Amino acid sequence: IIGDGVERKSLVELISILGLEQNVKLIGHLSRKAVFEKMSQAKVFLHTSEYETQGYVFNEALLAGIPIVSKAVGIASKKPYWKLGESDEDLAKAVRYFMETSTEIPAEANMEMEETMERYLEIYSG
Repeated sequence: IIGDGVERKSLVELISILGLEQNVKLIGHLSRKAVFEKMSQAKVFLHTSEYETQGYVFNEALLAGIPIVSKAVGIASKKPYWKLGESDEDLAKAVRYFMETSTEIPAEANMEMEETMERYLEIYSG
């Protein structure tokens, strides 16, 4: 997990309780360049936020060729390279799928600004 904040102590405790010290590492804050380097090594991008607007991190994951698992937030939409889930179980199932399945990210996967604006209008007018 890249990043740092107020949840770190809770995450350390949870990782210990679940015995996941060998599987989950809390890397902490990294430079933007280092984040992209780490992303390029990932097999799946898991985004668990309850709210997101455009979510450039989604575009960054797609540019790195990483399939996405997220909740239905912001620009998120179900595609062969993007699975949506609402529950922890849904998200875990989707992560397992991408861990076991080779997935191509088409070049057109990244949204153009025009499409982003259309999605914003849908959110705010609907």
